[in-house]
Amino acid sequence: MPNSAMNNTFTSAITDSTTTVTGWQSSPNGRGTLDIIQSCVTTIFLCTYTALYLNVRPRFGAWSTFLYKLKWVLFTLFCPEVVAGLAIEQWRSARQSAQEFAKLREQRERSRDQARADHSDSLEALERLVCELQESPWTSKHAFLADMGGVQIDFPDFVPFPVNSHQLHWLVEGGHIDYPTIEEKTIRDKDKADIFARAITALQVVWFTIQCIARGIQHLGLTTHCILFWRDKPLNIGEPIVLVCPKPLAQILAETGHDLHREPWYGRTPLDFVESEPKFSYMEPFFIGLQLPLNMGCKKAPLRARFFSNTGVHPPHGLPLRDIALITIDLPVYCAIHLAARSFQFPTRIESLCWPGCYLGRLLLGADKPYIIQQAVAIPRWMPMSGTVPVLVIYYISRVYIIVEGFVNLRSQPATVFQDVDWWRFVPHP
Repeated sequence: MPNSAMNNTFTSAITDSTTTVTGWQSSPNGRGTLDIIQSCVTTIFLCTYTALYLNVRPRFGAWSTFLYKLKWVLFTLFCPEVVAGLAIEQWRSARQSAQEFAKLREQRERSRDQARADHSDSLEALERLVCELQESPWTSKHAFLADMGGVQIDFPDFVPFPVNSHQLHWLVEGGHIDYPTIEEKTIRDKDKADIFARAITALQVVWFTIQCIARGIQHLGLTTHCILFWRDKPLNIGEPIVLVCPKPLAQILAETGHDLHREPWYGRTPLDFVESEPKFSYMEPFFIGLQLPLNMGCKKAPLRARFFSNTGVHPPHGLPLRDIALITIDLPVYCAIHLAARSFQFPTRIESLCWPGCYLGRLLLGADKPYIIQQAVAIPRWMPMSGTVPVLVIYYISRVYIIVEGFVNLRSQPATVFQDVDWWRFVPHP
């Protein structure tokens, strides 16, 4: 074989058996449409699924629990400001419960001192209660556990049912049940949420926000607070703590003028009478209005509550002015952030007008919604539909459009939308 042929064969073998290698390779300065969708969907999911702290649902399967939480994820997606308002009201209810038990401890301390001076026979019981209140004080974490249905009372003449923190305070104050010495480590053992999971969610939100700000500074294109108030609320409690009451429920109710054996007069549990109507609830009218169209024509049936609804906790002493201001300001701030997108690129003129129009409509309805629905509930039974349905229909149409438009407008965007942030431009250099 000629030398030239042998050389060509040898060269081809070397070429075929080698792979081109390289050193450090910078990432391309850009992002695709799928990258934008993925980052947005991931942030939305983390901000909803992992940030929701739902009430106890005992004896429900994993699939049923998942579907239940998924329903609330969808609701949070459409009404994030409503869920934020719920978190504030539940947090305030827990704070008021802790204050009630603190006042009870002070009252029992004064009664103990008086009984000690009078050599009363009740001294031993008072000293035991004061000691329990001091060694295991009732905190917001305990109140959250009770308000979410994590505490049930087992009466000798009635099936166990959940009691909230204020009903539990009433039972302890009246001497119907011993003070529950629930240690915080017991609540932590039941709590499925850890600091790492909450931190990951918070960091994802912060990183997404920083990226949006940085893109605005560099004139790059852009496409279109529950954890704080639920920080003491346990997550995914499976089974409640059961407390035993030696006193018959019928006897307790008879002392208050109620008859356990007549036609049920309560909505959730026989202790509903303990809580008076809250002085002001920003969220309750919304859910009353939401349920009216669904329950129209349905007869009210007696209910033996096995768990509490996530919307059924309201501060019995009402909301202070600062909480009302926070809930009221929450919606305008939320809408103002999205109204900033008015200057962004929209594929058509109509879409650029509909985007701010929907947010302005939500802003106006959000400010008047509780009042409108509350008035609709007060009018005769045959009229509520006229007051609630238009408000809710306009509200949800606006929200659906905003969510859909956020994805649809990706069909036509400026080239700068697909450029990544140049972080080195923020580093000072000579």
